Amino acid sequence: MFIFIDTETGGIGLDKSLLTASFIITDEQLKIVDKLYLSVRPDDNLYHIEAKALEINKINLIEHEKIAIPYKNAKPKVYEFIKQHSKEGADKLIPAGFGIYFDLTHVWDKLISRATWETFCSYRTMDVTSIARFLMLLGKIRSDLSGSLVSLSTYFNVYHEQEHHAESDNLATIEVLKYLIKAGG
Repeated sequence: MFIFIDTETGGIGLDKSLLTASFIITDEQLKIVDKLYLSVRPDDNLYHIEAKALEINKINLIEHEKIAIPYKNAKPKVYEFIKQHSKEGADKLIPAGFGIYFDLTHVWDKLISRATWETFCSYRTMDVTSIARFLMLLGKIRSDLSGSLVSLSTYFNVYHEQEHHAESDNLATIEVLKYLIKAGG
């Protein structure tokens, strides 16, 4: 099984606040099994953000603050979610996503330690960005695409409700991956 992950943050570095996180469990055929979406905030309520990040993800901090839960309250939700869907050993969840390492580092830094995460999730990941780039190199999909989630969603005519929204991006990533698999076949 896979665990697709997408986050929205207050900027690029780990010193920036994690704002939202989407976790979607799928089976091997990419059928959705379960979802967890969290709006979160720093435990001390001191956001570390860049204006450009909020311009991109369109998160209104005033509205966000009304629904966001502290990291410390989100941690057990993430732990229980991955524990519920994983088996230790060979059947660990495989983390997947678009530029997955960025999202994983923010999740590990704010919501669950990497060591605890890897109790339930494999250290091996599936990055949809790399799959798309590989298929571009093979000539299976157009090489003039930027390779962004938006460009691939447009290319494959995938419905993408809201760009730079963690859950919407995560759902679009799953659908784009289905098309990439067909293109590679």
